[in-house]
Amino acid sequence: MDKVCYGVIGLKGVGNLHVRLAQQHEKVELAALVDVDAAFVKKSAEELGVRGFTDYRDMLDAGIVDAVSIATPHHLHAIIGLACLNAGVHIFTEKPLANRVSEADAMLAAAKAKNLKVCVGHQYRTYRSPQTMKHLIDTGAIGKIM
Repeated sequence: MDKVCYGVIGLKGVGNLHVRLAQQHEKVELAALVDVDAAFVKKSAEELGVRGFTDYRDMLDAGIVDAVSIATPHHLHAIIGLACLNAGVHIFTEKPLANRVSEADAMLAAAKAKNLKVCVGHQYRTYRSPQTMKHLIDTGAIGKIM
């Protein structure tokens, strides 16, 4: 596989970052955008030259993605994630993976059964420790990092 055909589900907020990062990665081909705002997704898809959808299930039915980012409201992560996994698509989801342990268990079982990857974006960039470390690195206070 030369490039991973990638879709982003949920374009506003952090989803916009997922789109930009996918475009920058040499091993990723942005293939699809999904958002419930029809006018927004149409405009975004046209600007980027990719297919746009207002329903993630239509994107899955089109069979054009190998992996997706899920950047939707929390209560949709498990529903969308499980559908993607059942369709044979790897997922990267914003936190939380699911709202219930039983949903997370179902998602992980589906991923294991189909040999798919599940990744949860759980960062700490707004916490004090990472901000302090970044400041120390950026200012050179701890020397050159190798």
